[in-house]
Amino acid sequence: MLAIATFRQNTLPQMLEDFDISKQVSGKFTPQNLGDLCNKYRIPVTTASQLLEECGRLPTGTWDRLQDRGCTARSIGVAWS
Repeated sequence: MLAIATFRQNTLPQMLEDFDISKQVSGKFTPQNLGDLCNKYRIPVTTASQLLEECGRLPTGTWDRLQDRGCTARSIGVAWS
């Protein structure tokens, strides 16, 4: 739980800023943008989506709907080495 609290306090503000910049540059936020955030912050897609939903940046259930359409973490570019 401490790691989550630390992430929310120290990293989440930068992640939200990155989200806003991505959306501003392209006019929308794409699944690939979500994958980019996951790669940058080394967090699972479910976690990133949930955080963005809780902060009002994504509609509730976004990742579930993407999965229903066949999206996977790999298909949106999430790849950790």
